[in-house]
Amino acid sequence: NNLEPDKKYTITLTANRDNINYRDERFTKVTIEGAQSYSNAGSAGVVVNSEDSVSFCTGYNTINGFVAKWTDISPGPDGSFSIISQWDDNYPGTKGYAMSAFRLESYNQQN
Repeated sequence: NNLEPDKKYTITLTANRDNINYRDERFTKVTIEGAQSYSNAGSAGVVVNSEDSVSFCTGYNTINGFVAKWTDISPGPDGSFSIISQWDDNYPGTKGYAMSAFRLESYNQQN
């Protein structure tokens, strides 16, 4: 909320339980909602569910360092967008982990 509608934004998010026993388990699905426009720029290796959603293993993300990322985000006239982080039950494991680190950057739109 309270973002400047005339600026563009980039958001980068990640999480890591750092337990080698959870390698290739405990996938988290991360989704952007409510933005007027955006481009998916998640790291190589994430599962792209759609332009607005990616999934990756957060049980052991120590080596891979996967991130969910969207660039050129236009929050629209209301100045807001949301990120939803939830367990992706399409993959092995019994849990997913919420995003524990994020970076939000703003910049002026180029005409």
